[in-house]
Amino acid sequence: IYHTPGANEELDQFIQGSHNNNNDDDNFKKIQKQKAGSLSVITDNHSAGGGFFMRTPPTVLCFFQKATTVPPKSSTLSLEALSAIADETIYLHGWSKDDLRDMLKTLLPDKK
Repeated sequence: IYHTPGANEELDQFIQGSHNNNNDDDNFKKIQKQKAGSLSVITDNHSAGGGFFMRTPPTVLCFFQKATTVPPKSSTLSLEALSAIADETIYLHGWSKDDLRDMLKTLLPDKK
């Protein structure tokens, strides 16, 4: 997930784990532990905020078929560069945390 803080407050809370409800069994960190493969977040703090006319890049979910093409969590790749190497890219503009949670739980296989 390529995440820009401030792009979507609800997704910010879900991804960063800062829920008001600490009993949420389906937060992002718990889903990371349950699912096979690599599910990580690259945070773009440089694009957050901006001026009045600046657009904040959306949070984007990128899928990679091979683990060797997944950039490290500390990657400084731009959204454009990351999208270019991803096998599939989904822009999460307008998505709620429930939408993202349900999709991740449905599409990604559980750990064995």
